[in-house]
Amino acid sequence: MKILPSALNLRPWIERVQSWPRRQRQLLLVALGLLLLVLGYYGVVQPLLELEERWDQEVQRQQQLLLQYQGFLANKDKIKERYQKLQQALAQGEGQLLSGGSPAVAAAELQEIVKTATQDQGVQVLSTKVLPHREKGSYLEVPLALQLQVNMEQLVGLLHRLEFNKKIVVDNRGRDFSAAAGD
Repeated sequence: MKILPSALNLRPWIERVQSWPRRQRQLLLVALGLLLLVLGYYGVVQPLLELEERWDQEVQRQQQLLLQYQGFLANKDKIKERYQKLQQALAQGEGQLLSGGSPAVAAAELQEIVKTATQDQGVQVLSTKVLPHREKGSYLEVPLALQLQVNMEQLVGLLHRLEFNKKIVVDNRGRDFSAAAGD
């Protein structure tokens, strides 16, 4: 009864090796042993060493994360206080923005602020035009174009009043304001 297929029949090989001198058979066994050791090392030991190294790295990462969380816990009160201050600053900052659920409502509020400021400074408003709104991050910018009849003293007073209004009216960060002077 044949157990192995003819291509894998090892009997002729074994018989041939048995006919070799003893010294050659010993060298063959040593070579096969070394081959098995190398295959065992690269097939079993090396992957286990790499796995252990990955686990060590993961443990170190988790320990660093734990230290970071412990630092947060140790500074919990300070962090909570900073968070509350930021919340208050945000609420105060948002209180300075124009209210209104739509750009049209915000534009109307802006026109009212400008109307009050121009009346207080004795400035004559020739025309007012609400320009298309633009998105600025999570906020909308509602620009307003004005044509005024004003002298220099009134203009300075008006710009000062608008810039230091309770609501943020003037955004002069990197803007090009061009003015047309009227008599």
